[in-house]
Order: sequence, then C-alpha cells, then structure tokens
Amino acid sequence: ATQSTDLLTTGGVIKGTSNASSANPDSFVAKILDTHQDTIGTYDPINTKFKLKNTLSGALRSIIVDRGVLGDVGVAGDFNGDGVDTVSTFNNGTWKIFNFNVIVSGYPTGPTTLNFGLPGDLPVAGDWDGDGIETVGTFRPSSGQFFLTNQQNASAVNVTINFGTNGDLPVAGDWNGDGIDSVGVFRPSTGQFFLTDDNVLKANIDQAFFFGTNGDLPVAGDWDGNGIETIGVWRPSTSEFFLSNDQINISNQFVFGQNTDQPAAGDWDGKPNP
Repeated sequence: ATQSTDLLTTGGVIKGTSNASSANPDSFVAKILDTHQDTIGTYDPINTKFKLKNTLSGALRSIIVDRGVLGDVGVAGDFNGDGVDTVSTFNNGTWKIFNFNVIVSGYPTGPTTLNFGLPGDLPVAGDWDGDGIETVGTFRPSSGQFFLTNQQNASAVNVTINFGTNGDLPVAGDWNGDGIDSVGVFRPSTGQFFLTDDNVLKANIDQAFFFGTNGDLPVAGDWDGNGIETIGVWRPSTSEFFLSNDQINISNQFVFGQNTDQPAAGDWDGKPNP
C-alpha cells in the first residue's frame, strides 16, 4: 500500500495515485525483473577460438576461449543454472558442453559429451521447461523440424516442433518474458524472423519481423536486461552486429569479429546491468 501522491505507475492502471492520502491509500503490484544483460561474441571455426564481450560498446574483446576442433559449430547456454552462459561446441550430433569460460586454454575439467541430433542438424540451446537450466536442441533444415530435450544427458527427444523450412537458420529465446525459451527461425532469403511462443508440434507464428538481409546470421539475447529476449543479426561481409530491443529498430550497431566467424550471444560474466 502507498499514501504517495507521486508514485510512478504504468499507464492504464485502474486507479492513479493523484488522490492518495492517509485517508485514501492505494495498493500496487510491482514486478521485479532479472536485469542481467546479454552481450555478444564470435567463434572462429578455423582457429577454434571464441572471442567474447562483456559490454555492448567498444571494440575490444573481454575473454578469449580456446575451444573445439576444426568443423565444430559454436553454441552457448547456461547449462548448469549458475547464471553464466558458457561456450560449447556441436559437430554432426555430438555436443561438447562446458560449464566454464576459460581464458585461452588449460581446462580444469573435461567437457560433458552428449549425442543428440544427426549430421546436417543445426544446434540451439534454451530453457525449454522453465527450470532455470538450459538444455540442448537441434533444427533439421531438411524437414523444418526442431527436436528439443529437457534432460541434461540428452537421452531422449522431449519436444518435436514443426517450424521453419529448408534454408532457415534457428534461434531460441524467451520472446514473451514467461521464463521459458521457445524457438524461431531466420530466413536469409527474405531477411525475416519468425518466432513462436509455444514449443508444441504445430507451433504458430506469434511474431514475424523483417530484420537483416541475405547473408546475415541470426543472434538472440536480452540486450537491455528487461527480461525479454529480442533479435539481432551479424553481417559477415562487414563484420557488424545489428541488435534490436524492440524487434524492429536497430538499438546497437558495431563492428566485431572477422568475416569467417560465427556469431554468439550470452551473459558471459553473470553480472547485472551496470
């Protein structure tokens, strides 16, 4: 309850606070968001190094992680629920999952090896059941299907989703702030994102946006720390990231990486917004 006459409220609330007083107190509900901010990085598949940034400004990397072998695809996620995203690799159905971002080399322990997916699949990672821990998944371009698991050992497919088509590239994120990640695709041929809020077999397109162009590679993250993940692209031809906070406008744009890299996104330091 409050007796304040100048309490900030969201537009459209049932009753404002202009007439609140000791004789006429108002009540209110506040939603406290996790204000952790995702940032970006790149994976050099030739030299097998991740270069990660802890801010969305400035050109210098914050962390270098030596990880993977030639032919790996980089992937990131919070695989142990500690609030820090870590970089891992995928190669034709074999995952190497790490729970730490080590500078340059010298891993304290080896990775967890998971077999999930087939040759030709593309990797995604997300918290598919809202338990605070991200698990793996794959997108199969040949059939336009996602296969997701909620298990850390990736022993079974828990969710199959028909979404997308051959030529699409997969993304995953919490598009509506409900605490559960769902899937989406970027269609390079038209520069369009198609996102769904439901991980079900016949998923509907809940959001569709033009953002990017042919040749871009998709990323997704909570760039402003408001609890909702939004889209972005990395343009290899110019080594530029274009990130959006509203799925429409460019909120951040900067050069990072080299044209043979793959983009990455995550909260590498587990710290709240500065």
